[in-house]
Amino acid sequence: MRAVEESTIDRRGLLVLYVLYQSTWTIAMFYAWPEGYRLPPIAPPAPMMIQVASCLFFAAALFGDQLVVRILLASAYAAMAFEGGVVALARDGEIELDMVLFPVMTGALHALASWRLAREARKNCSHIEPEDEDDAALERFLRRRTGAAATDAQRLREIGTYATYAAGETVCRTTMSRERLFVVLDGVVRAAFRYEGDAMLRSTKLRSGELFDLRLLNLAGVYVGFPNRYFEATAETDCRVFSVAIADLIQLCRDHRQFGSFLRVLAIDQLARAYEKETAMEPTAAIPRDAYGTSEALDWIRGARSRDFSRPYDADERKRFLKAPSPRRRLRNAWAPLVQPGCLNSFNPPSGEAARRAVEEKTTSGLMGARVPSTPRMPVRLNSWYTQYTRSMDSSR
Repeated sequence: MRAVEESTIDRRGLLVLYVLYQSTWTIAMFYAWPEGYRLPPIAPPAPMMIQVASCLFFAAALFGDQLVVRILLASAYAAMAFEGGVVALARDGEIELDMVLFPVMTGALHALASWRLAREARKNCSHIEPEDEDDAALERFLRRRTGAAATDAQRLREIGTYATYAAGETVCRTTMSRERLFVVLDGVVRAAFRYEGDAMLRSTKLRSGELFDLRLLNLAGVYVGFPNRYFEATAETDCRVFSVAIADLIQLCRDHRQFGSFLRVLAIDQLARAYEKETAMEPTAAIPRDAYGTSEALDWIRGARSRDFSRPYDADERKRFLKAPSPRRRLRNAWAPLVQPGCLNSFNPPSGEAARRAVEEKTTSGLMGARVPSTPRMPVRLNSWYTQYTRSMDSSR
C-alpha cells in the first residue's frame, strides 16, 4: 500500500513540476522580459516523422517495462528511417543515408528484442498446460513454490529427466548426488548421509515435493552447510523423481538470470519444510505445509503426491497464471517516469560465493575447500567505482 502511495506521489509531483515549468516560461515570455528584448529567431518545425519519433522517445522515458520501452524505441527509429528514406526521396530526390542506416540498425535490435519479449509474454499468458501428466504436475509445483513463469518451467523440464525406482533400489550415491539435483514427485526416499569430519551416519525420509541433495542449492549463493562427505538415497517405496544435471542448471542460471531468484526461493522453501519437520512436537505436526500454507494430506506420509503437484489450478490461479493482462493494465503497471534509486550491483556473501563455487567445482569440502574469487562476479557489468577500486587493490598486491 505504501509503494502505491509513493508511486502516486511521484506521478503527481511530475505533473506539478511540468505545470510549474510551463507557467513560468509563459509568464517570462510575455510579461517578465525587459522591453525591447528580442528572442533569437525560431526555425521552422521539424518534419512530421521526426516529431513523431521525438514523441515516441519521450514516451519510452515514461515507462519501465522492457517490452513497452522496446516497442516504443523500435517505433521511434522506424519513424526516423522512414523520414530519411521515403520522405527525403519524395521531397529532395535523394536518400539521407545517415538518417536511414543507423536508425535501421538500432531499430532492428529493438524490434528483435520486442519480438522475443512479446512472444514469451504471449506464451506465459495464453499458456495451455502440458499434456503429459508429469510435466503438468511439475509445472504446477514450480509455479506455486517459486513463482516461475510457464516458459521458465518449460526450460527446466527440457534439461531434466524423469525416472521411476522400485522399492529398495538405489536412486543415487555420493558421486551422482554432486552431479544431479533430484525432486521427489511421489513415493518415499530414504537418504543416508555423513557430514564432513563426522563419523556418524544420519538418515532422513524424503517425500513428494522435497529435494536432494540440498547442498546443490548452494548455487543460490547462500552457504548453509549441507552434508557432502557421504550421501546415498534409496527408494523406500516405489517412487518417481525428476532430476537435472548441475552443469545444465548452472548454464541455465547464466543464460536466464531470473533462475537465481527461483533457486533462492526454492532453497528457503526446502529449509522451512525441514525446520518444520525437525521442530515438530508430535508426529502429526511434522507434516509440512503446501504452497498455500495448508498441511499436506495424511497419505503424503505414505508417498502420495503433494497437493502442489496434484491439485489443478483454481479460478484465482488461472486468473493469475493463465490470463493475459489488458493493454491498459500493462501500461498502467509499466508507468515509471522516475527511476527509484537503489543499488545497481549485488553480490553473494563470501561464504555463499565459496559454497556456490564448491558446487560448481564438485569439491568434497563445502566451505573451507573452496577458493573465494578476489573480485565478485557482477550480475550487471558496469564500470563502477567499486569495480575500479577492487581492480586497483588486486593489482597492488
